[in-house]
Amino acid sequence: DFAVAVKHAVAHFGPERVLFGTDNPYLWPVLPEPAYVQAVRDLAVTGPQETRITEQDVRMILGENAARLLKL
Repeated sequence: DFAVAVKHAVAHFGPERVLFGTDNPYLWPVLPEPAYVQAVRDLAVTGPQETRITEQDVRMILGENAARLLKL
């Protein structure tokens, strides 16, 4: 499950080391990019409590980490 995988990555590596990426062509037919972004945003507000991440984690994953990494 997507939520479980993201929660595991955040718990194991820390939210500061998880990046959002859209270069997985196998996912596109099932989950187009806008829906994929929304799925990440939803991880902070929907689903079982044990799979939720914080709003700050979502912001980091969706852009703050990349901006920091690329020094933008």
